[in-house]
Amino acid sequence: AKIKQIAELEIGLLTQCIKGKTVHKCSRSTAANLLLKINAKLNGINHRIPRQSWQVIMVVGADVTHPSPEQHNIPSFAAVLEKETSAIRRACVSLNADYKPTITFLVVQKRHHTRFFPRPEDADGSNRNVPAGTIVDTNITHPTELDFYLVSHASIQGTSRPTKYHLLWDDAGIPEDDLEQMTYYLCHMFTRCTRSVSYPAPTYYAHLAAFRIRNYFEK
Repeated sequence: AKIKQIAELEIGLLTQCIKGKTVHKCSRSTAANLLLKINAKLNGINHRIPRQSWQVIMVVGADVTHPSPEQHNIPSFAAVLEKETSAIRRACVSLNADYKPTITFLVVQKRHHTRFFPRPEDADGSNRNVPAGTIVDTNITHPTELDFYLVSHASIQGTSRPTKYHLLWDDAGIPEDDLEQMTYYLCHMFTRCTRSVSYPAPTYYAHLAAFRIRNYFEK
């Protein structure tokens, strides 16, 4: 951890640390995982989304702090939305007065108690989970706002937890099916894996970056 901290904060150098016992036992899957990480750090491309009819877009992931039960002064989603969208628009105008890109603001929620169970004939493996790629966007969702649940990964053990997505803002008017498909595709873009993860890669990276910075501050 100290090597990474000095390399990243003082030198500006990316590192890949490997334990000696890992090298000696290096299996095919371990070697593949290491190569995925190293290739990504060298600006290589591990995965690519199929070309679609979507316009040119930039996807930005962000992570937020999770308040404890005693904290009551943490801003709501609505407050964060208003502050962040205003800041993005001001930044765009500072580059060019006529630069006004559309913004789509999609909240990713992992902390909930919703679970899905398949019919016996639709079960995915011995864990009896719904198949990866399952989307639920009717009946149990909000009656007037756009939200949906997506099980984007195959659970290795236990019951898979779907991720909930709630659209807070959409200037672009993206069709719901396109938004759901794009979200699922992004779950396959995490550079460390050869399979899909439980939520979109940009959000995953933001979470890892926030966790890393917190560790640096604590140490």
